[in-house]
Amino acid sequence: MDFYRKNIRYLADSYEIYEAGQRLDAGVCNVDIRCIVNDEGVRFSLVGAEQFPLPAVFTFPLSDPEAELMPDRITYMLQFNPGGNIPWVSALFIKGYDLDFIRFAVMGNNGFRLYEFKGKVLAVGDVEDLAKKIMTAESVIAELRRTDSLMPSSLFEWGAKWYEDNKDCERPDQIKAVIEAFRLFVEAHRLEKESMEREEETHSITLVGILKYLALCNYKLDNLEQAGKIAQLGLIELEKTLEESAIIIDPDRLGKRLMEEVIELVKKDGRYEEYDEDDEEFDEEEIDLEAAEGYLLIMDKDDSRAREISADNLRTLIKRVQAAARILRQLDDNSVPPVSLFQIEDLTKTILYFCWEKLGFGNHWDFWKEGDSMMPYLSVEMNPRKHLEGVMAFYQQTSPFKVVDSKDIIRKGVIAFCRETLSRMQ
Repeated sequence: MDFYRKNIRYLADSYEIYEAGQRLDAGVCNVDIRCIVNDEGVRFSLVGAEQFPLPAVFTFPLSDPEAELMPDRITYMLQFNPGGNIPWVSALFIKGYDLDFIRFAVMGNNGFRLYEFKGKVLAVGDVEDLAKKIMTAESVIAELRRTDSLMPSSLFEWGAKWYEDNKDCERPDQIKAVIEAFRLFVEAHRLEKESMEREEETHSITLVGILKYLALCNYKLDNLEQAGKIAQLGLIELEKTLEESAIIIDPDRLGKRLMEEVIELVKKDGRYEEYDEDDEEFDEEEIDLEAAEGYLLIMDKDDSRAREISADNLRTLIKRVQAAARILRQLDDNSVPPVSLFQIEDLTKTILYFCWEKLGFGNHWDFWKEGDSMMPYLSVEMNPRKHLEGVMAFYQQTSPFKVVDSKDIIRKGVIAFCRETLSRMQ
């Protein structure tokens, strides 16, 4: 059977560990090893290997077939020692037409420490990629810490994979994955800055890559001002790296073109702001998830709680109105003129703020932001019944958010809360 550059599922039932020619340990195990080959390289996923100090997922780049194919094995390796317990070399040993055992080589105290897993092949070709299953940044960081592999490069690898696999942001799981990727890049950024300070380094290729992805994550999650600023900072760090590096580097491989594209897109949207290194309020590790949470709400088509009278449901309804209006403006939908959309959104939120207070859930200013005007709310307070009945009658006829709210969750919710508030005013 041909195993070269093929997806493989291998179930190991025994293991042996060697270092400096000595066998350190051996025994039984139940480790599910997945080998997935794609454009990024060869990615191994290990399930049930918690007793071994190996990461659950690690990747090797593809090389020249002459370097990978040997008479008795298929070998994948990294060019440099990755540090920690991340395997430097992996080898699939072939015996006849079968895969005999799999070896992972980690740098130990006396040369390579070899982890050999022996078992049987369960599948070749059609193999599920376990690394694609949604995990959290917290669980990845814990796993890397467990295997003594918590470093910027390993966090970067995980984050980059999550982002590239989910950057379309067309489904809720993809948006959540980009959020988790951002959190990994934040941790990578923190560790890389600490390392640069400790080593008194003035530039870092890794830092440039991290900033590129921080900008891309912000852009995908509709934080355009932040995306533009981080992209500008990334280009500054890139220039510094190119000037001080002893080797010739292709700037586009480090993300120059991508960061310039982010800046141009932000400018086109009208939300561009110049990066100011003296701006104490700017923090490249921060992100506003309001837009992302709104998109997740709009994607959620469950209308079973649409008419439920509760504080949680009303708060969610207000966020849903904001998200729907934002998406309609981005779609440039002509069904509702921009001015009318702003007016409808503002009036709807104001009425819902009034419901929030009158139903005893809190105060209307719980939702106000800096710069918001009190005048619309004061107008409602002067004649609340008229406004409540007017908004309820409007939504009974139509919903301006129908384009993005196919289940009419907003319309149902607004009518329910207006009706309940009116009943309590009698």
